[in-house]
Amino acid sequence: MQSTYIKAYEKTDVLTTDPQKLILMLYDGALKNLYQAKEGIRVNNPRVRGEHLGKAIAIISELLSVVEGDGEVPAFLRGLYTAILAELPRVNITNDEMTLDIAIKYVTQLRHIWQTEVMPFAQAQKMEADRDRMDKVAVADNRERHLFAGGHHSPACGAFYAYSFSTRG
Repeated sequence: MQSTYIKAYEKTDVLTTDPQKLILMLYDGALKNLYQAKEGIRVNNPRVRGEHLGKAIAIISELLSVVEGDGEVPAFLRGLYTAILAELPRVNITNDEMTLDIAIKYVTQLRHIWQTEVMPFAQAQKMEADRDRMDKVAVADNRERHLFAGGHHSPACGAFYAYSFSTRG
């Protein structure tokens, strides 16, 4: 059983992780549970099979729920997740490893695409947004320095600053 400290750390890790990494973590969790459900079938342990199959289904349901948009890719993902979710519950009755293998194959491919295509693109966009934000901060900082150094351009601006400093008394 996990300690309270480990659980608290894991909860904090999830709450502070960027959304792209969270999706990757969901793929990892789905794969882990699909493999463990498969192992439950191999060792003829219905409890292990059912427990991990249920977790995999919950994770894939979560992946389905976060798909956004109306384009071709979101429609494809919704269809694929829905098809996987339609097949996985049957494994509890049939012990069909082939169905698990197919789900594992698709989730593995989606995880690979996410990690190699989506995450780098999202990281590049984030870095660009951070650069833009830092540029705006630098421009605002330079304006502020210019104004406080007496470089204001209008008498009204100078009068405002003179008044604001004289009333701080």
